[in-house]
Amino acid sequence: MTQEEIYSAIKGVLDGEQIRTFAGRYREYPLQLSFSAYAQGIDFLAREYLSCGLETKVTSFPADGRSVYADRHFPLAWDVEAGWLETDGRRLADYAQDTYSIVPFSADSAGVRCGRVIPSEELPDCLSGDEIALFTHYPAGAEISALITRGLQAYLACVNPHPVHPSLEDSRRWFNDAFGAGQIDARHRTICGFSITPRDARALLEKYRRAGPVPAQYLLQSRTFPGQAPCVSATIPGRDQRVFWLTAHAYEPHATNNVAGVACLLAAARALQQLIADGILPQPQHSIRFFHGLEVFSLYAYALRHPEEMANAIGGMSVDSLGRREIDGYQERFVLWQDPRLRPDPLHQSALALVKIASADSGIGFYTRDGSSNNEDLLQDPGFGPPWSLLYGSLWSEPGAAPQNRYFYHSNTDTADKLSPLVLSTAAAIAAAQAYYCASQERPAKPARTPRPAVISTGNTALEQECDRMVVQRLLPGPLGFGTLSDDLRAEAAQILGYHCLEYWVLEDPGSNLYLFDGRRSVFEVAQIAGPGKLEKYQRLALLLEKAGLARITRRSVVGKQDILTGLQSLGIARGALLMVHSSLRSFGKIVGGAEAVIEALQELVGPEGIVAMPALTDTEDGSPNPPFSAAESPIETWVGTLPEVFRLHPGVLRSSHPTHSVCAWGQNAQEFLASATPEDIFSSTSPWRKLLDRAGKLLFLGEAIGGNTYLHALEAWHLGYLDETYARAGDAVVKVKNYPGGCRGGWYKLGRRAPYWQALEKTGIIQENTIGDARVTLLDVRQLTAAMLKILAAEPAILLHQSNCRDCAKHRARLKFKPQ
Repeated sequence: MTQEEIYSAIKGVLDGEQIRTFAGRYREYPLQLSFSAYAQGIDFLAREYLSCGLETKVTSFPADGRSVYADRHFPLAWDVEAGWLETDGRRLADYAQDTYSIVPFSADSAGVRCGRVIPSEELPDCLSGDEIALFTHYPAGAEISALITRGLQAYLACVNPHPVHPSLEDSRRWFNDAFGAGQIDARHRTICGFSITPRDARALLEKYRRAGPVPAQYLLQSRTFPGQAPCVSATIPGRDQRVFWLTAHAYEPHATNNVAGVACLLAAARALQQLIADGILPQPQHSIRFFHGLEVFSLYAYALRHPEEMANAIGGMSVDSLGRREIDGYQERFVLWQDPRLRPDPLHQSALALVKIASADSGIGFYTRDGSSNNEDLLQDPGFGPPWSLLYGSLWSEPGAAPQNRYFYHSNTDTADKLSPLVLSTAAAIAAAQAYYCASQERPAKPARTPRPAVISTGNTALEQECDRMVVQRLLPGPLGFGTLSDDLRAEAAQILGYHCLEYWVLEDPGSNLYLFDGRRSVFEVAQIAGPGKLEKYQRLALLLEKAGLARITRRSVVGKQDILTGLQSLGIARGALLMVHSSLRSFGKIVGGAEAVIEALQELVGPEGIVAMPALTDTEDGSPNPPFSAAESPIETWVGTLPEVFRLHPGVLRSSHPTHSVCAWGQNAQEFLASATPEDIFSSTSPWRKLLDRAGKLLFLGEAIGGNTYLHALEAWHLGYLDETYARAGDAVVKVKNYPGGCRGGWYKLGRRAPYWQALEKTGIIQENTIGDARVTLLDVRQLTAAMLKILAAEPAILLHQSNCRDCAKHRARLKFKPQ
């Protein structure tokens, strides 16, 4: 089924009014602000998913304020039972009437207390203990902490006594980050906090100006305790263990943030389950999992506790901060947050296509944003989770210029009755269609080829050269909250970043660039990706992460052309040699002169009478999104390596005409070496690969490139008989390709030197190795390799394949017929 057909089928069974009604029912739980009520809400959601027929599980994490997941403390549980504040016999805040009256995580008052309301900016230097600070701006956590240190016991807060919109005149703000960064842990100190309306704030200011401090009394009954923070997951099973995730956090009490997200996903689950049960949609290949928890804490902790599940995740989408249709002439638009630069994947294209379909159907506009620094982006970390999309609405941030001026965001005016059935049903349809479409793909389509970036200059300054040697490997996944750092290191981090990084909301200025500290890229490369002028900042960040124990830094060796030439000569490679080169330039460390220096060393090594050759593979199989093959124009696939592409463009280098498995070569006899009488057969008797054997060529692996040994496919073609036939596009023609090595090679590709065949080869004594810089360089005589592999294959013909649980390898095993000659 097409995406449009899937979307239409799902949208047809969704009822926006029902979604809005459910949002109102569910909101009663987070509206109580307490962890106990939050847990009841999770149980409520679990029952709802069970009633839909989904496999449902509740998982609890310790809300003790001490347990640490990666570099974050899990929150400390907090409950509130009652709270009020009154002046002149009139209650300005009353939890029983409006739960937004209480600032979350406020301390117990130990009974009714009396005090005097004084504007925060006019508090005396020495506090007597009965002052109640009145904030008429959004109080920063640092302000509250400073006043707590001075002995303040209570405060009132209003974002602005002169609101930007009439609807805010009697509104109350949800000040969830006054005592902590969105939550509190065992290290935080709190006091009593109350949220009041702009109207009451003005009245208090007038009373203060007339008569000085305003007498008040207040009560707050609350407790902090080591509790539990449960999360719920519900699964529509597929035919295998791979999973597409749909998430919406379940803690905040606001209709758009994020009661609507929860309601949309439950509706999506009902719709999918109904359509599958009715036979309108077939069971998906992969499972679809719905997840709700305590903001991002639960998702992060769950992923760390269940890494095997994240390994099976194919993608995900989070739904948040949407649901209204318009405010004061401003129309809701969907906002699709993605980071295809960090995680290039067809799932991003799929999400965008579905949002376009939904926009055309509903009339709701949309726009896209790249590189979200939202905590939910943590699963984008290439070392941690799958490609992820965030589906947001636009109205929560419009039209005010600053967070405190947003019309309804994080206030008690954000109620379920103001949600739009059209927005809700459309968002639910987008999420459900994205999940089902991606979960129904047996193998995700390859993304269209993007232009290969130009080779980055390594620079000449001392700082550039030093940073190009520094390779940083983060030791923790996801956005770094610096939650376990000492105060001194947190202050140092703030100085580097330009702001104080919060443990709960990690809105990193670098965004996902810290993900690029992956143990492969240098600080110089990461800084170049981040933008100009960032080198010193990223060096300081790298050193801070190392100091904090959050990363490990290694310094790459520096090698030049002569080092490479001398190292290769020590392997016995002589002038006139025929070399097929596979490479991983990163393995060397820092190469003075870059890829060109390596090419020049190889050319000097064999001389013009020899041949330097490299695979020049391209994905131009018929059906690929890439353009047809052109020997002159088609770039080599990026996974083949940087060196072959630079080699292709090097003066004097020729390229064969095969549309999928071309070869580049340099030398006096390169043209004859590349020519083939049967060009449709990749490994024919006149192909470059056969000439490697006939002419006693050698395979040279520069660095850890063993898994890319294309010559093993030649042995499969000649002696195992299970390679495929396909069609490929070359120019205006579609040509048949014989002995196409498609599919998986579970016993080879990703295993490198751990592959069983390689371990068997190591016992034969034919492997020659040396170290150049940081790189392990390996040389194999093709005739010796062939003879050794024939013995290995005779004993175990399927040694290059998965032995079970792989469709591609199963098909190859079924066709396998060993031929010793």
